Amino acid sequence: MNKIRLFEPILLTSFLGIILLACANNKKVVNSNVEQATKPPNKQEIQIDSLFTPFTKNGSPGVAVLIMRNDSVLLLKNYGLANLEYGVAIDNTSTFHIASVSKQFTAFAIALLAERGKLSLNDNINLYLDSFPQYQAPITIQNLISHTSGLREQLDLMALAGYRSEDVISSERIMRLIRNQKSLNFEPGTEFQYSNTNYTLLAKIVENITHESFSSWTSKNIFTPLKMHNTFFYDDFEKIVKRRSYSYQYFQDSFRKSTLNYEIIGSTGLFTCTTDLIKWIENFDKPVVGNQETLLLMNKTGELKDGHKISYAFGQDNKKYRGLSLIYHPGADAGYRAYIGRFPSEKFVVTILSNLASTNAEELSMRIADIYLFKGNFLKPDVSKSFNIEENKFPKVDDAVLERYIGSYQIYPNIALTITLDSNQLTGQFTGKKTWHLLRPTSDSNFIIDALQIEIGFKNTGKKAEQLTFSKDGKITSADRINSSNLDTKNLQQYTGKYFSGETSTFCSIAKVGNNLVVGQLRNDDITLSPLEKDHFETKAWYFKNIIFIRNNDNQITGFDITTDKERVRKLSFKKIENINN
Repeated sequence: MNKIRLFEPILLTSFLGIILLACANNKKVVNSNVEQATKPPNKQEIQIDSLFTPFTKNGSPGVAVLIMRNDSVLLLKNYGLANLEYGVAIDNTSTFHIASVSKQFTAFAIALLAERGKLSLNDNINLYLDSFPQYQAPITIQNLISHTSGLREQLDLMALAGYRSEDVISSERIMRLIRNQKSLNFEPGTEFQYSNTNYTLLAKIVENITHESFSSWTSKNIFTPLKMHNTFFYDDFEKIVKRRSYSYQYFQDSFRKSTLNYEIIGSTGLFTCTTDLIKWIENFDKPVVGNQETLLLMNKTGELKDGHKISYAFGQDNKKYRGLSLIYHPGADAGYRAYIGRFPSEKFVVTILSNLASTNAEELSMRIADIYLFKGNFLKPDVSKSFNIEENKFPKVDDAVLERYIGSYQIYPNIALTITLDSNQLTGQFTGKKTWHLLRPTSDSNFIIDALQIEIGFKNTGKKAEQLTFSKDGKITSADRINSSNLDTKNLQQYTGKYFSGETSTFCSIAKVGNNLVVGQLRNDDITLSPLEKDHFETKAWYFKNIIFIRNNDNQITGFDITTDKERVRKLSFKKIENINN
């Protein structure tokens, strides 16, 4: 017994040494947390705390903040609650759904398969997708990656098909809708249009190549090697998520649940936490998974057929912020909001994860960038400089000239600009928006909208301008005046009837109610049509935004085409199958 006791101090010392060594070798995350707990906050942290003060009051949902530079954690801090019912605070391992920020992980899975010779980015997607439509021009994997496929937006299609936000929506249900589409929004490779459909298909391609579920394959090949143990794609609505931050919105002076019903993966669906994201961010500079060439590919932006470069890369977008290159992506589903922004030249990264719908994660991330990269000098856009116009030097234009511009102009198929005149000032309002914007004159026929950095030019022909030019970000669009004399509202009965869309397998009816046309659908609220011009109507519903009726050679209505908000679904056809006698 005595001999055994003699060894006890030695064993204890050795055991403590092992523990200390393990602690010393642990990730910088631990050191960062210890430093934050023991060191008083510096000036920058105090400024950041002030940004997030609202999340620390009244039992609010909150945010998890991660700031890194040169692969070191500058700040890892949490504000607010992960679960309001039980008062559970957000901590470093609280998991959040990160919505569209998931796309970069999906793109990385594709890049890994390309690295391993399992696919080529130039491959036709029909090689990997069973029973997928054959369109006139092939869609490549690269088209999916860069949102240049022309495929219609899945969420718009779901809404048109009668699905509601409270329904459990799975990738398989979306795949059935996508396979049923007869048309594209545009020829592949000719335009950029953000569409979640692209990344849902990318996840399906990974599954078909690897013969594993996307969630399982990404865990084995990405998250486990990176030791991201709290990160996974959520493909089962009933699955228990450990350390989950629940989703909320602020409504009528109180917090309410904002339930996430998705089982969609690829375009969204990733749960993760800030400590796991440290390892993901580090992998870009010091690859553990994927080689250096693959990580560089992740930052490579796309290109259209005409050679025009687009800003979107592999699940990440690119822009300039205060002269610095920024690689970023936001995400928003239910009450979850997420953002990862990387400034490569500064090796500076900001990540915000939130479980409150009103959180502007991107704006908060840029304020953090201002604090660290621009010494707390928050950016205040000077719009007058961007147009090279000094304040108080706008010319005065006679009312007689301004009156020529009053009216509505069709900017896009689903967006009109309505111009009014009041006290020698032109104001403009876009379709579906409540805000009226001031048009400031730069000449008798040219104007700017400061807040939106838009230039507008009217063509003076006759008593009324028949057209305007609409310029934003260097892109010029011509818009014709909507001539109210062409509106056919006297005989609304001709538009009534029952209609069917084979592409969404859904019915709707159009009935005359008073002096209005109203669209009825079994699982959606009634929608009132507002006339724009003959056979052309709009509504306030984002998924039923713009309707153009189709006539045959006998001038009879045979159906209509739908274009949704932001044109994410263009010209989806409904055929008339029955008349309605009101």
